[in-house]
Amino acid sequence: MGWLVVVAAFVVTVLLTGGVRRLVLSRGLVDVPNARSSHATPTARGGGIAIVLVVLTGCGLLILRGGDVTPAALGLLTGGTLVAW
Repeated sequence: MGWLVVVAAFVVTVLLTGGVRRLVLSRGLVDVPNARSSHATPTARGGGIAIVLVVLTGCGLLILRGGDVTPAALGLLTGGTLVAW
């Protein structure tokens, strides 16, 4: 069952990332490189949103199912959410 969840999370992340990429490219939300950039071509911004959504959903489902969520894990989840915000 655990591997099924991992594979499902991977597939959803790939699909959402592709969808977010198409959306931001259609709206012109790209990072144009300059002298300080690590990339040479314009790059779409916001693909990490898909990863954040999948992780937050997975953590939320774990909590709802009565999973063992430690205070440290909640702290990391809260901090990660604030950084992604």
